[in-house]
Amino acid sequence: MKLVGPLESPRVFAEWLKTLGGLKTFWTKPVENVDVLPGNPARLLVSWRARRGCRRAEIILALGKNGIDGGGCRLVVTSGVAEGHYPRSVVYVYTTDSRLLEPNTRVSVEVHEASGYILGSVERVQRSSWGFYMPPLPGSMVILARMHGEPVGVAYYNPASGNIDYGVHVDRRYWRMRIGTRILHEARRLALSGGRKWFTVIRVLRSRRPTAQDRRAIAFYEANNPALGFTVYRS
Repeated sequence: MKLVGPLESPRVFAEWLKTLGGLKTFWTKPVENVDVLPGNPARLLVSWRARRGCRRAEIILALGKNGIDGGGCRLVVTSGVAEGHYPRSVVYVYTTDSRLLEPNTRVSVEVHEASGYILGSVERVQRSSWGFYMPPLPGSMVILARMHGEPVGVAYYNPASGNIDYGVHVDRRYWRMRIGTRILHEARRLALSGGRKWFTVIRVLRSRRPTAQDRRAIAFYEANNPALGFTVYRS
């Protein structure tokens, strides 16, 4: 397995993790410090900023393994199956060589800085797509897809992390029309224009069994041929 993007090395993963702090999921809280420890599998000692001081935990990069030997660790990253754990996030890495599907050419795409006018359209699409709204993080670029002038798809590309924060969203009336794929093509263009060779997207799983929405999102990301996918487990 060729490791690319944030998994190129433990230090690259540590730097990527630091840039994800605004997402505030259980493993992407604001980072106070990351120490890369020697050994195989690689281990990272992380301090997250929390309301009541820093919380420290260990991350194990158990890549390529079919099991985990890390009792008591808070977070495990693996490309295999973690016995006794259940996945909490799936991460996909796309590169300049990723064979994205052909996009819908009838869709126009705009890139904006966050503003009240644009975010009104973003909110409408997000609520149709997944039922609620998350505003962009500071510095993020808003990708807005339109069909016949109507907003139909959105995503936030974060140039600091190379991540599509909160995923790709399409108005449910326009699902399965390659609009999300058109947004992925634009995210790749933004990554390249910023000097990156890869970008990522994180799907957070909120229950022990993936929901229908989770399965739909995972099928979409995998259909677009990421260079690498990995799973995050919480012990």
